[in-house]
Amino acid sequence: MYSNKRTNQGGSVAVFLIVSVLLAVAVVGGMYAVQKRGSQAREVQPIAQAPTNEQKQETNNQAQEAEQQKQAAEAEKQAETQKKAAADKQAQADAQKKAEADKKAQADAEKKRQEAAQKAGQAPAPAATIPQTGVTSQPTDKLPTTGPESNLMQLLAGGILVAMVGAYLKSYRYRFGSVVR
Repeated sequence: MYSNKRTNQGGSVAVFLIVSVLLAVAVVGGMYAVQKRGSQAREVQPIAQAPTNEQKQETNNQAQEAEQQKQAAEAEKQAETQKKAAADKQAQADAQKKAEADKKAQADAEKKRQEAAQKAGQAPAPAATIPQTGVTSQPTDKLPTTGPESNLMQLLAGGILVAMVGAYLKSYRYRFGSVVR
C-alpha cells in the first residue's frame, strides 16, 4: 500500500557526510586548542621548590600573627554582643516600667472618673480596658509579597510549554488529526 503523504524526511547522503565531517573537525580542533592552552599554562607556572628555614619561620610568624588577630576580633565580637544584650535587657526593663506606669495612670484616671460620676449622681460607665500582652510587636520594613508578580515566571514557562506541545501536535496533523482539528 503506497501513501502519497509528504513526511519532510528527505536528504542526501552527501549532505549528512559533509555535516558529520565538519562536526568531527570542530571537536578535534577544540580538543587540540584545550591541550595547547593547558601546556602553555604549565610552562608559565614556577617550579615547586622546598622552602628554606627562613621561609618556614616567616610562615610560622605570619600564622601566629593571624591567630592573634583572630583572637582579638573574637574578643571584640564577644564584647559587642555583651553590650547589645545589656542594652536589650535595659530596654525591656524600661518598657515594663513604662507599661506599669501607664496602667497605674489609667487606673487612677478611671477611679477619678468614677468618683466624679458618683458625685454627679450618675451610674459609673464600664471601663474600656485594652488587654496587654508581654510581646511587643516590632515594625516590619518589608511588606508581604503577594500577587501575580510572584507567579510570573511559572505562568510564562507553562505558556511556553503549552505552545510547544500545540505546535508539535499541529506539525504532525496526520498522526494526531483528531486532537487539533
